[in-house]
Parts: sequence; structure tokens; C-alpha cells
Amino acid sequence: MLVLGSIKSFAFLPAQIIYILILLAIYYFGNFIDSQAINISYNWIGKWLWFVVYMVYIANKQKEVFLVALFTTIIINIALQPTIFNKK
Repeated sequence: MLVLGSIKSFAFLPAQIIYILILLAIYYFGNFIDSQAINISYNWIGKWLWFVVYMVYIANKQKEVFLVALFTTIIINIALQPTIFNKK
């Protein structure tokens, strides 16, 4: 999907990399929260709020790859787990 999006728009791949990096940053900072309930809420709200902001950006700036970006980011959101930085 990344190749398909990159063929349609050269700015697609850097945008996806930035999306993943910010998502990892949200998960990293969520790891510092001790309460499990607040940690889960923070990660869930942060992940989907960033998803909405990113999709609005793609819809406005890169219309030709919107559907590819939508499917790619949903797969990324499902595949990347917030426990990636969990050392407990």
C-alpha cells in the first residue's frame, strides 16, 4: 500500500512515516502513566485523535491518495500496540 500511495503522490511516504513516528511518541509518553485505566484512555484517545487530524490533512492536501492512506493508517493503528514500550 505504501508503494501504491507513493506512486500516486511523492509526499505520501514521508507523511506515513511522520504518522508512525507521532503514533509511537504518543505510545511512548503514555508509558509514563502509572494508572492502567488512564494509560489505556490516553493511548486510545491520542491514537484516534491523531488519526482524525491526519485524515483531515490528507483529505485537504493529498486527495488522490486518501483511500490508500485511510486503509494504511487503519492497518497501522491495528498492528501497532501501545504496549510496545511497556517494560513492566
